[in-house]
Amino acid sequence: MKELELSVGGMTCGHCVASVKKVIDNTEGVAFSEVNLPDHAKIVFDESEVNVEIIIKNINQTGSYTVNQ
Repeated sequence: MKELELSVGGMTCGHCVASVKKVIDNTEGVAFSEVNLPDHAKIVFDESEVNVEIIIKNINQTGSYTVNQ
């Protein structure tokens, strides 16, 4: 398992946090996520099932939120 911390731009409320967490949690290979305002996401995932690029792509595809690396 690998741990990843990301800065996610565009989150302004609890609904935003829930939306980002749902996208992350629905990504196959993600074991755990914690998302907090204003822009913090902590993710634990299995590198044999998913990579960082896919996780970031899934978040960015929501259209409302962007990962700032």
